[in-house]
Amino acid sequence: MKLTRADGFPDGTRPVGARVIARSPTVWYSTVKIDKGRTDGVREDQPVIAAGGLAGRVTKVTGGAAEVSLITDASSAVSAQVMPAGANGIVKPQVGEPEDLLLDFVERGRRVTEGTTVVTSGFTSSRVESLFPRGIPVGKVIRVDLDEVELYQRVHLKPFADLRRLDFVQVLTAKGRPAEQAAGVPAG
Repeated sequence: MKLTRADGFPDGTRPVGARVIARSPTVWYSTVKIDKGRTDGVREDQPVIAAGGLAGRVTKVTGGAAEVSLITDASSAVSAQVMPAGANGIVKPQVGEPEDLLLDFVERGRRVTEGTTVVTSGFTSSRVESLFPRGIPVGKVIRVDLDEVELYQRVHLKPFADLRRLDFVQVLTAKGRPAEQAAGVPAG
């Protein structure tokens, strides 16, 4: 299975560039508003990337704009995998700390080292599918906490996307869905 195309985007996606036009004023509810919406093929739950890494997902859409919940939002959780070792976990924010994400639920026996890359795992099962396709870079491991009592390790990540200074992002829309078809306008 091919994970990414030659341009670096996951198979089955078509990136739509957008500009950030507004930001949430607090660290407790980390969102941005972008200048692309339903008429551009943007839909809820589509991944949003910025400067080489996952930034968040679309949570609200209007005709010409959309709201993006960043991966630093308190409600965010992203299934992820440490490369190349394959240890899996869930990336969650440390609210108020946009430079320190946590990869939780990584089994203690799985070796995770500083400097390794963490990407979206893109899992699929018979009942549920990940919102994010496999292979989107999330961040780099900066520290691993080992606790004698816990069954899991806590892995700290520095996100690849600079979430405090977002100006331009790309929404990964479904490939092969031109804006006109996505908006319900007949072709031709």
